[in-house]
Amino acid sequence: MDKIESAAQLFAAAWTGNRKFDALPHELQPATFDECHAIQDATVRILGETIGGWKVGLGKDGVITRAPIFARLIHDSGAQLDSKTLPMLSIESEIGFRFNKPLPKRDADYSREEVSAVVDAFPAIELLNSRYVDTSKRSQLERVADCFVQGGIVRGEPRADWRSIDFSRQSVRLVVDGVTVANNTGTHPTGDPIGSVVALVNKLRQGAGVQAGQLMITGTWTGITTVKANSRVEVLFEGFKPLKAQFMP
Repeated sequence: MDKIESAAQLFAAAWTGNRKFDALPHELQPATFDECHAIQDATVRILGETIGGWKVGLGKDGVITRAPIFARLIHDSGAQLDSKTLPMLSIESEIGFRFNKPLPKRDADYSREEVSAVVDAFPAIELLNSRYVDTSKRSQLERVADCFVQGGIVRGEPRADWRSIDFSRQSVRLVVDGVTVANNTGTHPTGDPIGSVVALVNKLRQGAGVQAGQLMITGTWTGITTVKANSRVEVLFEGFKPLKAQFMP
């Protein structure tokens, strides 16, 4: 069994048993983001999961990192979340995009206009979860191999007219248990969430492409927030309907 497959087997076992391990053995450590993505893909295959969407990060150097979001871990606003399956109890407030039409494999890049024309924007709560005991002790490569610490999302109501939004002035408020814990404006990591989507689309078009109905989330506007096992969470992006979730102990 090769390095990629062996690492994926460890992650798949952790997912299946809802358990954690300290670290990948030294010989299974990914050396590049391409290896991280290969481990993710092998993990999905072993588990037999359906990909409902993607988490995407775009560095200032143009390097793309991504992770699959399992379809079964996509929840609608108002969801009641089992805290025992999300022991990190950590969330991020994000803007995501839903694909109304597929963008299949092809040789040439998709333009920003082509991508923008087939997506709606929606508010999202990313739910962080890891297969490691302590993610703070793991390198970025290790975290990306671990499906980028992905544990699902809660999605809000989409807007088809999102292109009228000036994301540099987009405001967001995060309320936890009735207390405002973040109140930010223009704090997307790149300032251009659709740019991250276009970049990942053009990475994926070299393989299977993007399917209609899949989602992409694009980075936190409010950092990482730790909540309690019974917390009520509300995310209010200006111009979008409020997004709510309830953690259940």
